[in-house]
Amino acid sequence: MENLTAIEGQPYINTLLANGYETVEDPLRPGKQLLFKDNNLQNALWNTAQLNNYTIGIDGGTERTAYNVSLGYVDQGGIFAGTGYKRFSGLGNFSFRVTDKFRIDLNSQYQFNKTGFVNDQFVILTRGSRLTPLVRTYYDNGLPAPGENLNTRTRLHELFYDDRRISTDRFTIRLAGDYVIIKGLHYRPAISLLTSNFRHLFQQEQFPGTIQPGDPGQKFNQVSDDKQFLTDQLLQYDFGIGRHSLTALVGFNYTRNVNYNFSATSSRASNNYVFTIAEPIVRNENGQVRANYLGVGSSLNEFRSSSYFGQVNYDFDGRYLLGVALRYDGFSNFAPNKKFAFFPSASAGWNIARETFWKVSQVNQLKLRAS
Repeated sequence: MENLTAIEGQPYINTLLANGYETVEDPLRPGKQLLFKDNNLQNALWNTAQLNNYTIGIDGGTERTAYNVSLGYVDQGGIFAGTGYKRFSGLGNFSFRVTDKFRIDLNSQYQFNKTGFVNDQFVILTRGSRLTPLVRTYYDNGLPAPGENLNTRTRLHELFYDDRRISTDRFTIRLAGDYVIIKGLHYRPAISLLTSNFRHLFQQEQFPGTIQPGDPGQKFNQVSDDKQFLTDQLLQYDFGIGRHSLTALVGFNYTRNVNYNFSATSSRASNNYVFTIAEPIVRNENGQVRANYLGVGSSLNEFRSSSYFGQVNYDFDGRYLLGVALRYDGFSNFAPNKKFAFFPSASAGWNIARETFWKVSQVNQLKLRAS
């Protein structure tokens, strides 16, 4: 600080001190002072977040119909800079009594999620806690500084030059029925479909000056599409007489899942406004042909499963419980000739709380309390 005082004068030093600069003794030169300004990175990275949750719904019905419809919105702020979560949802449940023996249920749900994403979150959280306060976070022109180096950029630098948008659309619909064949015997078929679309778009603006990453102006696009189809066919019989209760069921389940994923990465973006990748495949740099596309890939995965099952449960007076279940399950990813397997199981239970010797009369309870 002594050299700066000699060059700029004490009034200049006083102005710096009045605007947040501080002094500390130089550990290498005892008696000498260093002039610095704390970057207060902790205060810039962490904040108090607010949660807003709104729901509106309506329900009603008649003797043969019932419905429940609702809309919801959640806005969850993030306590770390650049994070947060937003969700819009819609729900509709409907039930129709077609006849005295047949009922149809329709359930549907939609969600749109938008997430504030932290890339390499463990590295960033550690950097936010351990970066020395002497490393400047902003240049004099107001632009953010990268920090110690480009490999460990500060979160402030990332938020300024990186634009990352992540969202998911999810829709589910289920149609189920309940048909009473005879008293106590029900046939319950159901089918459902779930679709989920994930989108991740990233664009990095080129940094000013000569300090640039190895592949400046990167873009990243990822799209993932998931579909699941599921059907259940269930036949259930409930019987009770006196203190005896019996439930027996047989059924079939089939599930099919399909996932398609595509991703691409490029560099040297021609602008900072378009997220989609439309750069030339190659470029000429100092007489050498170099690739602008850093990676392109896609995948398609499909698997199926099916199950045949049966179950019998016996209950005597809510005290003694017996159960037997048989399953024959198959999975498409299993080895050839070993795609199906048989899984039997049995269970027994004793509800001791229903035994007479376990109960304590109210008179005995009062005596115990009095003693």
